[in-house]
Amino acid sequence: MSSSDEIPPRPNDVPSLAARRAHMDVVFRQHGPYTEKMMAASRAKAVRTICFALRGYKKIRVSQVYFEYLVDLTIWDNWMFYNELPGTGVPFPECPWAEIRPDPSDMSEGLSPIYAQWLRDNFPDEKHDGKAPAFASDEKTASKAPETPAAGSTEQPPVAAEPEPEPEPEPESVAAESQLEHESDAAEPETIAAEDMPGPEPEPASAPSVPASHEVIFRPKTEAKRTRAPAQGLSSSRWAPPPTLLVAADAQPPKGSPPIPRGSMVCPPVPSLAAREHAWKAKFGDGLRDEPFCGPFEVRIPCWIEFEELIWGHNGQIFAKVRDIIHRDLAISWEDEKPTSVKGGQGMPLSVDYEGRPYKLIVGFSKGVDHTHGANQSLLLALWNSVAGWAGLAHIGTSMTLAEYLRVNQARQDAVVIGTMSGPRNPVRALYKEGQENTLAAQQAARKEKCAMEQWQCEVHEILQNPIEIATERLDGWVMASGHDMDLRITVAERVWAMSVSDPVKMAQGSHWAHCLRSGLRVVREN
Repeated sequence: MSSSDEIPPRPNDVPSLAARRAHMDVVFRQHGPYTEKMMAASRAKAVRTICFALRGYKKIRVSQVYFEYLVDLTIWDNWMFYNELPGTGVPFPECPWAEIRPDPSDMSEGLSPIYAQWLRDNFPDEKHDGKAPAFASDEKTASKAPETPAAGSTEQPPVAAEPEPEPEPEPESVAAESQLEHESDAAEPETIAAEDMPGPEPEPASAPSVPASHEVIFRPKTEAKRTRAPAQGLSSSRWAPPPTLLVAADAQPPKGSPPIPRGSMVCPPVPSLAAREHAWKAKFGDGLRDEPFCGPFEVRIPCWIEFEELIWGHNGQIFAKVRDIIHRDLAISWEDEKPTSVKGGQGMPLSVDYEGRPYKLIVGFSKGVDHTHGANQSLLLALWNSVAGWAGLAHIGTSMTLAEYLRVNQARQDAVVIGTMSGPRNPVRALYKEGQENTLAAQQAARKEKCAMEQWQCEVHEILQNPIEIATERLDGWVMASGHDMDLRITVAERVWAMSVSDPVKMAQGSHWAHCLRSGLRVVREN
């Protein structure tokens, strides 16, 4: 490794913007392909996410220094997702300046012009205190001259409402907006409502009658546009193919299953213990199996979950989907509570009563499969990661079925990786501990998510019946609209998205959207 590729040491203070970008350049190059174009695209996505997150938390002022810091944190957290990189097998490092943040009140570079412009573009009817110095504060001046676009902004700022006597040359930002309009825009007819037009001069009596709501006029380029006539090209013609919708327009929203009576499950055969122990030792050695791991490829589930609703389903429909999803050489089963078998870590009895119901899920090989083969062991490990990841979420409160989770994990790249079975950094153990510390909160979270799914799934499904660019933009706004329950709204949207599509690529896009928006919210919330 050359000296230029060496990762810089962890800083003691927040580096400058240039130093941060240099550090990111070095690290990102070591974890897959890297180009300036990829960085620019990632930054654009991060800027958009942070703007939505700031707006969601009702923040209307943010310094330029702090805004760029939040953007860089978001780029780092989502680099692999933004660029759909499969990974190199080397764990992606944590952001070195995540715990050392700049002063939010540092106004050495003023307020963020990008965020101020974003607010003005997306919420023009609201008054914003966070106007950057680049924007004219004098309303009279602002009404007479076009404003300069903020650096780094991809949006075109408002232009003057009153036309100049002579047409002005077109600004470069307008020219870049659409290459299809370069030659024809000056003489392009527009249809506008009569009430939006400036006061018309009286027409001669012989003038032909035109409906007042569809008067056709010609505007100079410098005049603010209201309703643009369709562009004259293939994309607007009747021969153009229709836009690809994320979810078909005639698709029905997903529906929940009816109440399922308790005790209706039929437990499948438990996979061979000897085969599981052999594979466990090959992958993890003889390490201590801390809770919630209670045996070779066995994970404990909460005593309070509705097993029939989350794992079995009406007439076994959910578990039938589970069997269809997993590899034919693998199997999933469970074990009911027995007075002598339910123990905690290191052989200690549990303080909870499962009332003879299932208390753990078991993952293993189907009958007759060679458990010594490395490829089969890798298949088992991948399924184990998914099942254990779902169990971790169940401990903190989720209404997502096991089949939903396994189906999404087939398409996503950020599935939980268990790694070592012990240690404080194990993600499933951390979720289990969180759930054990506040069981009541976990149960309430599960009920709240279930009610939210019932309340919002039709609304989200309707948003998804658009091209993906429009759908994600509207989902961003829907998540941030209320200013509360934003993480819950992301969860509902991600679940409805996954339940509404069958294409793995579209499903992965939903997971990536949810991950990146959660990351932006977390960055703003924690900083």
